[in-house]
Amino acid sequence: MIKSEANNKLVILDKINQTLSESTKALERLGRTCCMSDRSERIVDLEKNYAQLSTQIPSHTDETEKLNSLIEVITSLGSSIGALFATCCTPKRETLYIQLFKGLNTIHTCLWQLKGYNH
Repeated sequence: MIKSEANNKLVILDKINQTLSESTKALERLGRTCCMSDRSERIVDLEKNYAQLSTQIPSHTDETEKLNSLIEVITSLGSSIGALFATCCTPKRETLYIQLFKGLNTIHTCLWQLKGYNH
């Protein structure tokens, strides 16, 4: 039973990494298509934060402090994406923002699952 739980946690970590990779690609597309330079700078900062997030994903699932910290980072990233989305000048990029929000929600849910919460 313990081995099964450990395998499940590894599957969750893989899902986090896969989702983060997909979200990073969406963010890169967003940055390439943005027409406003001041927003582009904020997108570059967001890309840096995503890159930093990818290095913070724990390799062990029992790192509770790290999981708590990552949950806070996800909240901050969501706020930044929300500010960009709310001020975007075209609906053409809406699907990218939705993908980013869904990715953050998936990662957030996975982090809570690693902490032992399942809904």
